[in-house]
Amino acid sequence: MKEAEPLPDIDDQGNVSYVATLLTGRGQFVDLPLPVQALQLCTFLLDDAGFRAAARTVEVSDTGTCRVVTEQGTVVAEAKHATRSPDGYSDTIAGRPASIEAPAVGVRLRDDAAVDLYVSAPDAVAIVEKLVPLLL
Repeated sequence: MKEAEPLPDIDDQGNVSYVATLLTGRGQFVDLPLPVQALQLCTFLLDDAGFRAAARTVEVSDTGTCRVVTEQGTVVAEAKHATRSPDGYSDTIAGRPASIEAPAVGVRLRDDAAVDLYVSAPDAVAIVEKLVPLLL
């Protein structure tokens, strides 16, 4: 998304129609509008993580949440304001502080922003290990 580009259409319930939206790298993901973050996360899940064929439902919200329902289970991905310091995270993923509390994984994306990428899925660690380097 470039400056002055319009936001995606959002209905009265806060749902955003899914449109493939490429990831923004170089740490810019955190600075994007929440609906665009959700579209990027869904695009990654459907394309790079290989859920497209198995996806039954793809839900994108204006709060930044991407939810993909497959036969194998539900995957939820979103960037959320972090409520704790990364010093308390006991793991690292892609060199970033991470908290792994199955089935969810949280990763602090940047040092200058209290925003964590959260993924909840049966294989959340594998998804996050692929996704985080693309966002950095």
